[in-house]
Amino acid sequence: AFAGRFLYAVLARRIGCVLFCVLVHLLQAVQISRSQEDPPGVLYSVVSLTPLFLTMLVCIIAVRHLVRENVVLRVDLQKRTVELGAVSSLLTACYDAVIEVDHSLSLTQDSGQLASMLLQTAPKAGGLSGKSLLDFFAEEDKQRISEQVFNSGSENVSVVALNADMLDSDFNRVRVELFCAQFKN
Repeated sequence: AFAGRFLYAVLARRIGCVLFCVLVHLLQAVQISRSQEDPPGVLYSVVSLTPLFLTMLVCIIAVRHLVRENVVLRVDLQKRTVELGAVSSLLTACYDAVIEVDHSLSLTQDSGQLASMLLQTAPKAGGLSGKSLLDFFAEEDKQRISEQVFNSGSENVSVVALNADMLDSDFNRVRVELFCAQFKN
């Protein structure tokens, strides 16, 4: 019975209903304790029952807060996922290869677009996932790309565009425009 009441209180829409129910249960418990004889050594009064009911109310409010935070985070995650998907689709329409990299410029997932652009025909387990993006560029461009991308994050600039040479599987130079858009959080 207690677990059921606790669950209903957590799921109730309005906290006022919860407060009212807790107060009614407290008054009921006090009235029942006055009408019945207390067991030896135990005294049920308003003073002794109030902390119990206050503890229950605080627990209900805390769990309600956690449930609300969980829902807010899920909605925010869904919104960000939809936004990132829309941006990715837009970029895919404009560019030959769209990839996602982490803070160290390593690919977060395999990219069939990049693999075909660089003539990577023998996919290994996991493909390009985990490889450094800089490994695909000519030696003279690696330092410049790294500086441009990492310095853009510190200057509150979220977009960098630059030209560079990538190397395909036969070490032929492929001239590309690198467009880096950073998404925070």
